[in-house]
Amino acid sequence: MPSAKPGVDRVATAGCSFGGYHATNFAFKHPEVVKYVFTWVLLLISKANWMDYYDDNVYFNNPIDFIPDSVSPFFLNMFVVLGTGTLDMCWDANERMARF
Repeated sequence: MPSAKPGVDRVATAGCSFGGYHATNFAFKHPEVVKYVFTWVLLLISKANWMDYYDDNVYFNNPIDFIPDSVSPFFLNMFVVLGTGTLDMCWDANERMARF
């Protein structure tokens, strides 16, 4: 996705809560387009929450699932900030994402 501004070939995504999920999901699905990700309270859904429904649509929209299988070289040049508080219900999801 070329930019109208010379020298800018990748963009940043940002969001909080469910917007943080969308910012992260888009960024990791399209790392060739996104260089920076800033989130606050990343909301991710575990497989257990899908109640026996799990297909490619779920897999490819849950970064915790698809990132370990991704091999894009653009991941090596991506900057990600996952913000949350220690008492936040999303703390565990942020820690799991930080391991990637």
